[in-house]
Amino acid sequence: MEWKGKPGGRKLSLLTGQRNSTRLKQDMMKQFILVVTLAAASFAQPDVDTIIQRSVEANAEDWKTAPDYEYFERDWQQGGGTKTYEERMVFGSPYEALVAVDGKPLLPEQQTEEQQKLEAAIVRRQKEPQEERAQRITRYEKERKRDHLLIEQLTKAFDFKLVGEQSMGPYEVYVLKAIPRRG
Repeated sequence: MEWKGKPGGRKLSLLTGQRNSTRLKQDMMKQFILVVTLAAASFAQPDVDTIIQRSVEANAEDWKTAPDYEYFERDWQQGGGTKTYEERMVFGSPYEALVAVDGKPLLPEQQTEEQQKLEAAIVRRQKEPQEERAQRITRYEKERKRDHLLIEQLTKAFDFKLVGEQSMGPYEVYVLKAIPRRG
Protein backbone atom coordinates (compact mmCIF):
# COMPACT_ATOMS: atom_id res chain seq x y z
CA MET A 1 0.00 0.00 0.00
CA GLU A 2 1.25 3.48 -0.75
CA TRP A 3 0.14 6.96 0.12
CA LYS A 4 1.10 9.94 -1.96
CA GLY A 5 1.49 13.33 -0.48
CA LYS A 6 1.40 16.60 -2.39
CA PRO A 7 2.08 16.43 -6.11
CA GLY A 8 5.82 16.15 -6.56
CA GLY A 9 6.18 15.30 -2.84
CA ARG A 10 7.72 12.20 -1.24
CA LYS A 11 5.95 8.87 -1.11
CA LEU A 12 5.33 7.36 2.31
CA SER A 13 4.95 3.61 2.58
CA LEU A 14 2.50 2.04 4.98
CA LEU A 15 3.70 -1.14 6.64
CA THR A 16 1.62 -4.15 5.86
CA GLY A 17 1.62 -7.69 7.12
CA GLN A 18 1.61 -9.22 10.62
CA ARG A 19 5.39 -9.26 11.01
CA ASN A 20 5.83 -5.53 10.31
CA SER A 21 2.83 -4.64 12.48
CA THR A 22 4.20 -6.57 15.48
CA ARG A 23 7.62 -5.01 15.08
CA LEU A 24 6.07 -1.54 14.84
CA LYS A 25 4.12 -2.14 18.05
CA GLN A 26 7.25 -3.34 19.84
CA ASP A 27 9.24 -0.31 18.67
CA MET A 28 6.44 2.03 19.70
CA MET A 29 6.22 0.35 23.12
CA LYS A 30 9.98 0.70 23.61
CA GLN A 31 9.81 4.38 22.68
CA PHE A 32 6.85 4.91 25.00
CA ILE A 33 8.68 3.25 27.91
CA LEU A 34 11.78 5.34 27.19
CA VAL A 35 9.74 8.58 27.13
CA VAL A 36 7.91 7.67 30.36
CA THR A 37 11.19 6.74 32.07
CA LEU A 38 12.86 9.98 30.98
CA ALA A 39 9.84 12.02 32.06
CA ALA A 40 9.72 10.30 35.45
CA ALA A 41 13.44 10.86 35.93
CA SER A 42 13.08 14.55 35.16
CA PHE A 43 10.32 14.91 37.80
CA ALA A 44 11.98 12.70 40.41
CA GLN A 45 13.20 14.36 43.58
CA PRO A 46 16.96 14.64 43.77
CA ASP A 47 18.60 12.65 46.51
CA VAL A 48 19.63 14.37 49.75
CA ASP A 49 23.31 14.47 48.81
CA THR A 50 22.45 16.35 45.62
CA ILE A 51 20.25 18.81 47.54
CA ILE A 52 23.00 19.44 50.10
CA GLN A 53 25.69 19.79 47.39
CA ARG A 54 23.59 22.31 45.46
CA SER A 55 22.95 24.22 48.68
CA VAL A 56 26.65 24.29 49.55
CA GLU A 57 27.53 25.51 46.04
CA ALA A 58 24.86 28.23 46.12
CA ASN A 59 25.97 29.31 49.60
CA ALA A 60 29.61 29.48 48.53
CA GLU A 61 28.72 31.64 45.54
CA ASP A 62 26.52 33.89 47.68
CA TRP A 63 29.30 34.19 50.25
CA LYS A 64 31.79 35.35 47.62
CA THR A 65 29.50 38.00 46.17
CA ALA A 66 27.69 39.21 49.32
CA PRO A 67 29.97 42.21 49.95
CA ASP A 68 29.08 43.52 46.48
CA TYR A 69 25.34 43.62 47.12
CA GLU A 70 22.78 45.40 49.22
CA TYR A 71 20.01 43.16 50.45
CA PHE A 72 17.18 42.82 52.92
CA GLU A 73 17.24 40.50 55.91
CA ARG A 74 14.21 39.52 57.95
CA ASP A 75 14.92 38.48 61.53
CA TRP A 76 12.40 36.63 63.69
CA GLN A 77 12.12 38.17 67.15
CA GLN A 78 12.17 36.11 70.33
CA GLY A 79 8.82 37.41 71.56
CA GLY A 80 7.23 37.01 68.12
CA GLY A 81 7.11 39.19 65.06
CA THR A 82 9.83 40.20 62.64
CA LYS A 83 12.19 43.05 61.90
CA THR A 84 13.45 43.65 58.36
CA TYR A 85 16.77 45.35 57.76
CA GLU A 86 18.44 46.72 54.68
CA GLU A 87 22.06 45.59 54.68
CA ARG A 88 24.53 47.74 52.76
CA MET A 89 28.28 48.15 52.69
CA VAL A 90 29.58 51.43 54.09
CA PHE A 91 33.33 51.93 53.82
CA GLY A 92 34.29 48.24 53.91
CA SER A 93 31.81 46.72 56.34
CA PRO A 94 28.04 46.33 56.48
CA TYR A 95 25.60 48.80 57.89
CA GLU A 96 22.16 47.57 58.95
CA ALA A 97 19.14 49.91 58.67
CA LEU A 98 15.73 48.96 60.04
CA VAL A 99 13.10 49.27 57.27
CA ALA A 100 10.07 47.29 58.49
CA VAL A 101 8.54 45.75 61.61
CA ASP A 102 6.21 42.76 61.32
CA GLY A 103 6.21 43.17 57.54
CA LYS A 104 5.01 46.78 57.67
CA PRO A 105 7.20 49.71 56.55
CA LEU A 106 8.35 52.12 59.22
CA LEU A 107 6.32 55.23 59.88
CA PRO A 108 7.72 58.38 58.17
CA GLU A 109 9.24 59.64 61.46
CA GLN A 110 10.97 56.31 62.00
CA GLN A 111 12.27 56.32 58.41
CA THR A 112 13.71 59.78 58.98
CA GLU A 113 15.37 58.59 62.20
CA GLU A 114 16.91 55.57 60.41
CA GLN A 115 18.15 57.84 57.59
CA GLN A 116 19.79 60.14 60.14
CA LYS A 117 21.50 57.14 61.78
CA LEU A 118 22.83 56.04 58.38
CA GLU A 119 24.15 59.51 57.59
CA ALA A 120 25.85 59.71 61.01
CA ALA A 121 27.47 56.31 60.45
CA ILE A 122 28.76 57.42 57.05
CA VAL A 123 30.26 60.60 58.52
CA ARG A 124 31.77 58.64 61.44
CA ARG A 125 33.33 56.08 59.09
CA GLN A 126 34.62 58.78 56.74
CA LYS A 127 36.45 60.45 59.63
CA GLU A 128 37.74 57.34 61.41
CA PRO A 129 41.53 56.91 61.53
CA GLN A 130 43.03 54.38 59.10
CA GLU A 131 43.95 52.02 61.94
CA GLU A 132 40.37 51.96 63.28
CA ARG A 133 38.97 51.39 59.79
CA ALA A 134 41.40 48.52 59.22
CA GLN A 135 40.39 46.96 62.56
CA ARG A 136 36.67 47.31 61.75
CA ILE A 137 37.12 45.71 58.32
CA THR A 138 39.30 42.95 59.79
CA ARG A 139 36.61 42.15 62.40
CA TYR A 140 34.00 41.98 59.63
CA GLU A 141 36.14 39.70 57.45
CA LYS A 142 36.97 37.47 60.42
CA GLU A 143 33.26 37.15 61.28
CA ARG A 144 32.42 36.35 57.64
CA LYS A 145 35.06 33.63 57.49
CA ARG A 146 33.84 32.15 60.79
CA ASP A 147 30.25 32.06 59.53
CA HIS A 148 31.33 30.50 56.24
CA LEU A 149 33.37 27.83 58.02
CA LEU A 150 30.43 27.07 60.31
CA ILE A 151 28.14 26.47 57.32
CA GLU A 152 30.74 24.23 55.67
CA GLN A 153 31.14 22.18 58.86
CA LEU A 154 27.39 21.93 59.34
CA THR A 155 27.09 19.66 56.30
CA LYS A 156 29.76 17.36 57.74
CA ALA A 157 28.30 17.27 61.26
CA PHE A 158 24.87 15.94 60.27
CA ASP A 159 23.27 13.22 58.21
CA PHE A 160 20.30 14.59 56.33
CA LYS A 161 17.07 12.84 55.46
CA LEU A 162 14.54 14.16 52.94
CA VAL A 163 11.23 14.57 54.77
CA GLY A 164 9.25 16.15 51.92
CA GLU A 165 8.53 19.40 50.13
CA GLN A 166 6.56 22.47 51.14
CA SER A 167 5.79 25.97 49.97
CA MET A 168 7.51 28.97 51.53
CA GLY A 169 5.94 32.02 49.99
CA PRO A 170 6.34 31.70 46.24
CA TYR A 171 9.00 28.97 46.54
CA GLU A 172 8.81 25.19 46.68
CA VAL A 173 11.46 23.97 49.11
CA TYR A 174 12.77 20.64 50.33
CA VAL A 175 12.28 19.78 53.98
CA LEU A 176 15.25 17.97 55.48
CA LYS A 177 15.76 16.36 58.86
CA ALA A 178 19.25 16.82 60.27
CA ILE A 179 20.54 13.99 62.47
CA PRO A 180 23.83 14.62 64.33
CA ARG A 181 26.60 12.23 63.32
CA ARG A 182 28.30 10.24 66.04
CA GLY A 183 31.84 11.12 66.96
